[in-house]
Amino acid sequence: MLSGMARAPGHPQPDLRDLLTSWELSLRAERKSPQTVKSYGDGVRAFLAWAEAAEVTPELSRAQLRRFIDALLTDGARPSTAVSRHLAVRRFSAWLADEGEIPVDELLGVKAPKLDKPVIQPLTDEQLKALLKSCRGSDLRDKRDEAIIRLMYTTGMRAGEVVALRLSDLNLTRNPPAVIVRRGKGARAASSHSPPRLRLPSTVTAGPVARTAWPTPTPFGSATAARSSLTTPCTRR
Repeated sequence: MLSGMARAPGHPQPDLRDLLTSWELSLRAERKSPQTVKSYGDGVRAFLAWAEAAEVTPELSRAQLRRFIDALLTDGARPSTAVSRHLAVRRFSAWLADEGEIPVDELLGVKAPKLDKPVIQPLTDEQLKALLKSCRGSDLRDKRDEAIIRLMYTTGMRAGEVVALRLSDLNLTRNPPAVIVRRGKGARAASSHSPPRLRLPSTVTAGPVARTAWPTPTPFGSATAARSSLTTPCTRR
């Protein structure tokens, strides 16, 4: 059947709220990340809440999806939020069609809202020095924070990539030392950065450590891109 066709005569409107629970169970069974399951669930629940507030019967039609997205943007939602909600409802509709709960996925091919590309101003030299100065302490947490800042500046790593790092991702026996950076949804993909002159404290897991003399960081690639990575919002993938 072609996308956009009307609902088959006599085909009852399914209870979308009940089916949402089944969809989330299906997503978990497919080993989707908890964040993906939450994002999709929140998007569909927002759609159902909007329909209830607007006193309309929720249905997965193009017209109703457009009204929902328009209401989000009109109420001040960020374009990224509207895109996330739009995707969730579309994926839900596709799953319902695959499961035979609806005769056709009417949302197939519906375009998402346009996203504005944010302009992120990189840190200046003075700001970077002030940031490092704030980590001058004898506590292990201070040294951890300094290591994170210097690692991001030296390699240009994103905040989300730093959050996803594990101790096993650091290879100090390699010359130069290598840091495995996990990228992609669910952090499945990986690439390697080699910070040329970055030295970490000899003890990074427990107990106080003597202050380490940190060398001036050598940017890995673009210095502007490296400074920009320090201002990028930290998000889980």
